[in-house]
Amino acid sequence: MSQTNPIDPDISRGVLLVTLDAMSDGFIFIDGDNNVGLFNSRFNDIYGLSDSDCYPGLSYVDLLKVIQVKVLSESLSRGDANNWLSHRSKNSARQIIEFDEVLDSGQLIRIRESKIDTGGSVVVHSEITEANKIILNQIQERNELAQLIDSANAPIFGIDQNGKINEWNQTAERITGFSKDDVMGHDLVAEFITDDYKASVKAVLDEALSGQETANYEFPLYTKSGNRVDVLLNSSTRRDVQSNIVGVVGVGQDITELKLTQAQVIHASKLATLGEMATSVAHELNQPLNVIRMASGNLLRKIAAETLSDEILKSKLERIQSQTERAAAIIDHMRIFGRKTPEKGKSIKPTLVVQSALDLVGEQLRLAEIEVLTDFTGYDDNAEVSAHLVQLEQVIINLLTNARDAILDRGTRERSRSR
Repeated sequence: MSQTNPIDPDISRGVLLVTLDAMSDGFIFIDGDNNVGLFNSRFNDIYGLSDSDCYPGLSYVDLLKVIQVKVLSESLSRGDANNWLSHRSKNSARQIIEFDEVLDSGQLIRIRESKIDTGGSVVVHSEITEANKIILNQIQERNELAQLIDSANAPIFGIDQNGKINEWNQTAERITGFSKDDVMGHDLVAEFITDDYKASVKAVLDEALSGQETANYEFPLYTKSGNRVDVLLNSSTRRDVQSNIVGVVGVGQDITELKLTQAQVIHASKLATLGEMATSVAHELNQPLNVIRMASGNLLRKIAAETLSDEILKSKLERIQSQTERAAAIIDHMRIFGRKTPEKGKSIKPTLVVQSALDLVGEQLRLAEIEVLTDFTGYDDNAEVSAHLVQLEQVIINLLTNARDAILDRGTRERSRSR
């Protein structure tokens, strides 16, 4: 019977070292007293250590400090040089400790420490591959992009395919008063868009969800206090890495103050127009007043002469009533035209707007000896457009007054040349 010779411990140690040195990861064994035992050459290569830096019997805590001083000088300057040790101490009760550390060289090291039955542990230091670095860089880029979006001066929001909010940056929070927690997962159109724009905003977002992007669209939002904020929006389709549409991202500009300023300019322009029309409007009002004065004078004379009949009385009173209604209509028209109250768009007939504008400036044009002819032949009298009545009337009045000024200016030049 042959006898098996025991393997020489030195031979076993040598075989183990050769095996470890062939590994691409750095291995180091820590005994129960927390001192360095075996380690491979790859461990030293990762950190650029020499034989005097790492050797059997060295305290593992002291070794980590050496590593931090040699390859983590920036970490030392940041004051977190003990982060490796803190990972180890906080997780001392765990069987496996795993975390990542970025070296000053840009290397990413994943450290995995596993306890063994002898009371010690084996620690594997793995340098992350280029593929993993790319993934980590992509993650970092996404984080930086998310930070850029969140800190942008423009309001930025995003929705998923169901119209639920999944992005809401700090500027959107500031101008609306709604925090990200308030809105995430909520329906943007149903809960945060003013009623008069719900349909049109939904149509724009639906187009973006089908791949059609929209620029410079007015986007009115409710604020937390119940007010309205106006945003000029550019919407873009959001796609995943396979180019599938997954939602919409919108970048806007708060135009609330701009719209208020524009409204003030429009109102000032209307008041200026009313000032120009003061003389002609006064003349326009004089006509019904003269009719009323003449009718009442006739009635008084008939009464004095005792020749007033019921038929004449009824006729004169009806005429007075019609002229009073005419004067009231002129005053109401001026009041509506000059008011500052915001007006909502509605369906209106353009022909009526043209006639209404002529009612205001017609007398002014007549006094300037300018005749206006209207011809709506072939135009569908029932056709309507969606517009703001007073604003559209203001446009037509401006066109009429500009045309009046041009006619008068041309007449002045022609008279000057003929002299």
